[in-house]
Amino acid sequence: MRFAWIVVLGLGVAASAPEASPQSVITAVTPAPEDGADRFRSGVDLVTLNVVVTDSQQHAIAHVPQDAFEVYEDNVPQTVTYFAPDIAPLDLAVLIDTSSSMIKSMDALQAASVRFLDLMRTGDRVTVVGVGDRATVLHPLDDDALGAAAAIRRTRAKGTTALYDSLYLAIHELQRQHESGAVRRQVLTVFSDGEDTASLIDFDAVLEGVRRTGITAYTMLLTSPDDPRHADISRDSRARFAMKDVATESGGRAFFPTHINQVPDMYRVIAEDISAQYTLGYVSTNTARDGRLRQVRVRVKGVPGVARARMGYYADAAPLHSR
Repeated sequence: MRFAWIVVLGLGVAASAPEASPQSVITAVTPAPEDGADRFRSGVDLVTLNVVVTDSQQHAIAHVPQDAFEVYEDNVPQTVTYFAPDIAPLDLAVLIDTSSSMIKSMDALQAASVRFLDLMRTGDRVTVVGVGDRATVLHPLDDDALGAAAAIRRTRAKGTTALYDSLYLAIHELQRQHESGAVRRQVLTVFSDGEDTASLIDFDAVLEGVRRTGITAYTMLLTSPDDPRHADISRDSRARFAMKDVATESGGRAFFPTHINQVPDMYRVIAEDISAQYTLGYVSTNTARDGRLRQVRVRVKGVPGVARARMGYYADAAPLHSR
C-alpha cells in the first residue's frame, strides 16, 4: 500500500486566493508501461472516489473485491471502470492549530503528528501548512518526511485561529501540485481546539472546495467537558458543525477528543482507514457538463460493512478561486 501524507499545521489569517483550478471530474485511466505513481494516465472522463468500508465497530475492512461495490449517481446505477485497492499513491495534508490557546497542548500535538508521518511510503508526499494568525505553507508538498517533521517541531502556539483560510489553502496546495491525469489519493487531516476567529474565507467556500476536489478529510476538534460551549450536546458549536460537515461530505471522519492525549489514537484510526482505502472510478451516464452538484452513493454487497465515500461532486466544476 502506498501513501502520501500532507500535514497542515496551525490555523491562521486569511490565505490569498490560489491559482489552482481543482476539478471534480478528472481524466484518467490508461495503464502506462511503467509502475509507480504514473501507472494510470488519462483516457476518458472519470469520476474518482476514495472509499473505506467499515464494520459495525468502525474498523476498516480490507480485501473487498471490485464486484462488491455499487455506485449510484443521483440514484442512477453506475459502472465501476477503475479499481485500485492498493496502488494509487497518497498525498496527505494534516492541519494543526497553532493558535495561542494551544500553548499547553502543542508539545503533545507535535509528537503525535510527527509519529503520524512514520506511515509515509515510497512515492507518497507530504505538505505542512501552519494555521495561526494566517495560513502558511510550512513545508511544500514533497516526499521529504524528515523535512515535514522538522517543520512540525518548529511550530509555536500564538495568535488567533484562521481555520477556514487554512482548510482552503490546504485544499489548493494539494490540487495545485496534482499531476495532470495522474490518479493519486489525497487526504487532509486537521486538528483544532476551537472555532474560527480570523478567516476571510467563509465556511461555504471551504465546503464547496471539498466537493469540487474529492479530497478525503479527517477532522479533530479538541473539546473540554468543562467548556460551556459543549455543555449542552444538543447545541453544537459552529466549529463542531464545520468539522462534521467537512468530514461527512468528503467521506472522512470527525473526531471530538476531550484530551490532547487522545490524539495519537485518532491518528491511528485515520491510518487504519487509509491503509484499507480503495480508489474507484466510473464514467458518469449523465454526459451533461453543466456544473451542477451530483449526489454520489456507494454501497457494498456480500460484505458485512458500510462504504464511506464523498457524497457528491460538481460536473465540470468551476475553479475554486472564481467564487
